[in-house]
Amino acid sequence: MNFNYDLITWMEYFFGSFICCFGIFISVKILLEVKMKEIKWFNYLLLFIFSVFIVFNSLLFDDSIANIFGSLLIFFLIPKWIFKQNISKSFIYSIITYIIFVISDLSLTLILSLLMLIFNFSNAQEIVKTILGNIIVIVFVYLYILKLKRYINKKVEKVNLHNIVYVFILGIITIFILISSMYNLYLNNWIIDYKFVINIVVFIGCLILAIVLFKQYLENKEMTDKYKLLNDYLKTSAELIEKYSSTVHKYKNNLIAIKGYIQSDNKKADNYINTLLETYNSKKYNWFNKINNIQLDALRYLIYYKLSKAENNNLNIIVDVSKDIKKYNNDLLTTSYSNALLDIVGELFDNAIYASNESNEKELNVSMFEDKNDINILISNTFIGEIDLLLITKNGYTTKGTGHGLGLYDIDKTIKKNNIFKIKYEIFDNYFIVTLTISIKK
Repeated sequence: MNFNYDLITWMEYFFGSFICCFGIFISVKILLEVKMKEIKWFNYLLLFIFSVFIVFNSLLFDDSIANIFGSLLIFFLIPKWIFKQNISKSFIYSIITYIIFVISDLSLTLILSLLMLIFNFSNAQEIVKTILGNIIVIVFVYLYILKLKRYINKKVEKVNLHNIVYVFILGIITIFILISSMYNLYLNNWIIDYKFVINIVVFIGCLILAIVLFKQYLENKEMTDKYKLLNDYLKTSAELIEKYSSTVHKYKNNLIAIKGYIQSDNKKADNYINTLLETYNSKKYNWFNKINNIQLDALRYLIYYKLSKAENNNLNIIVDVSKDIKKYNNDLLTTSYSNALLDIVGELFDNAIYASNESNEKELNVSMFEDKNDINILISNTFIGEIDLLLITKNGYTTKGTGHGLGLYDIDKTIKKNNIFKIKYEIFDNYFIVTLTISIKK
């Protein structure tokens, strides 16, 4: 490892590295079909930072495996940080572009080797390591990308990597670079010089990357779980719409047919059927239209889902959602508050459905209304047994038997972390009543 170069040599190293970074940038831009004006100016500065990293990565690790891992890291960071792709796509595009770069480098080497054989051009191999060689490689990359773009994108869409797989691989790469940096420091006898500073910078950078990767993995996992849950809600709501519409039309059409048969024979029956047509309301899913007053989409789908479960348990359901709720939409809740709201309401419904299903009356009542610019969700249900209001939020307290008891305790923890929520528990006659208040500033 030698750092004793003149300014011209350092500039050659830097421009060669910058051409490489620019080539990666162009490759990903073509694959993602992103326009230059869509990329913010400060993202171009990252290309200079990455170029410096490649220079020192090459000088520190020479032709070792750590050098390859360091290069792969840049191939990953360009789609991730500049083009704002998720970890999965950034990982896939980094592997694809790296392979194309290797093939392009081999193509140039092969062509130059043929020139050596045919024209006895002894300096041909040296071109590969020059700025000109880098430019020619980028041209090859550009041509390969243009030719294979449609095929690559089609394959990328079909790839479904699990978070744990690519995070594990990237984690191994990062750890390997960390170990290599520490090993270089050991070989240098921990002497504080420019080598020490460079290795420390590489070490700290990789350590930060490892933390970011782990954090992003946790966030992606949470979002994936939420997406799957919301997908279930959407599927359930679509089924409910179909069932509700089908039931209403079926009964109305039957009544119209009966009316036609007996109209000339029985005036009283005709009047009776006219009354039914005007006032008909199916008992099953009679809450469906009222839920549509909720404009917080995720909450509406969640309640669709939970009430359909209650309907399947043959519970007596009464729902009342005030029209005032319509003015509260998705823009009024941040993602974190929305996630907390779903967790709280989902747990409350699960508890209410379970308790009312165990009771003799099997009643579940839901109402939602505005009061002093706050949203109030009131869930009441019949129950059996005894409930101690002073203990219900304590860890382990349950009326469900062994294996339960975390629901209201978890709700209490979530509410303490989010100051827009308040909750109140009451018992009236044979009803357990929960009132959740959400303070949203419009």
